[in-house]
Amino acid sequence: MLVSMFSYGQNNEQPKQSFKYYYEKGNEKAEAGDINGAIVEFTKAIEVAPNHQATPGTYYARGVLKNQLGNYKEAIKDYDESLNLGIKQGDDKSILAIAYNGRGNSKALSGDIKGACIDWKKADEFGFKGLTPLITQYCK
Repeated sequence: MLVSMFSYGQNNEQPKQSFKYYYEKGNEKAEAGDINGAIVEFTKAIEVAPNHQATPGTYYARGVLKNQLGNYKEAIKDYDESLNLGIKQGDDKSILAIAYNGRGNSKALSGDIKGACIDWKKADEFGFKGLTPLITQYCK
């Protein structure tokens, strides 16, 4: 699952109320197929993050799950926050690429093909592979 792409490595026991604890619980629930439960855990991770600065991956993971539930507008908001944090924190382009792709997919599924094309092209620019067919078909 894409969510675990942002894991922290070893699954060490973490004290409750910590960002890492809730983030890992979110990954566990997502991998077990409990999408709603995973969203709750990622939301808790965001809420307890020091200085209210969760990682871009937390918002991305929650966006993926909301997208799977068909909550495209909410997913887009999470992808927006993932991108804002990623740019602000100077994250690797590959992280930004997957967030642009995710947001593009949510936009396309919500009927915003023009917005999807902008995001897919940005994801492609940042190195996301496999978007050429979508861009060729939908982004004229």
